[in-house]
Amino acid sequence: MIVGREHSAPDFGLGGSYLINRLIAESRTPILIPGDQVPIAEFDWPAVIAWNGSVEAANAVRGAIGLLKLAPKVKVVRFVESKPAQFPNTQLLEYLSRHGIHADFDERQITYSPAADIVAYARSKGCAYLVMGGYSHSRAGEFLFGGVTRDLLRECPVSIVTMH
Repeated sequence: MIVGREHSAPDFGLGGSYLINRLIAESRTPILIPGDQVPIAEFDWPAVIAWNGSVEAANAVRGAIGLLKLAPKVKVVRFVESKPAQFPNTQLLEYLSRHGIHADFDERQITYSPAADIVAYARSKGCAYLVMGGYSHSRAGEFLFGGVTRDLLRECPVSIVTMH
């Protein structure tokens, strides 16, 4: 499903970030959100997987596996967090390998903020899009305290493929 960012309310019903948030939280379909600086992702360009070992991240990878097969290079980046991963890094790399995708894994420390670091990483590697899980914390928690999903939905120069 392709959904664009809409920063103002539409004529009918609720739209903008409310609609995107509902789609991510309730849809079982991967959602492509084009980047702010590109009309749509180039799927034959390199891709980056923002991996945190969560169920949501695993669902996003599973949902995007067809797109990831088109990428000439796949990078997996994990920014170290205090919470343990539900799915180990090796399990992700094995899963990708079973689908003919040989990915490079990179583990980093957070330097600025997780969202900004993910975008900087994707841009530094020449990636056209990033695959990430959406809302691994509750939406109420994201609303009150912020979160990576919310920050990237607000603005992101590269396209995002996400799934909850």
